[in-house]
Amino acid sequence: MTTARPTGRSSLARLPRRLRDAVDTAIAAGDAIDAIQARIRAGGHACARFAVARYARRMRAHICEQHGEGDERRDRHAAEPGRHGPP
Repeated sequence: MTTARPTGRSSLARLPRRLRDAVDTAIAAGDAIDAIQARIRAGGHACARFAVARYARRMRAHICEQHGEGDERRDRHAAEPGRHGPP
């Protein structure tokens, strides 16, 4: 699945494409923030948990917009950055 990524100066946006794609896939699957952070570290990169949560929140909101999901579901995704899987 290819999605447009949030733009800006995010440290996650600057990850190598292959690792960033793996992170985006994990976010779309609803993986926990700590699991995503561990994946990034296993790839040899440093990142703050807050940076992962912020990036995931933006990506989940973007995914919801792409799929035409309502504001309520998008807000629920954005408010719960460490969720496990879909509701």
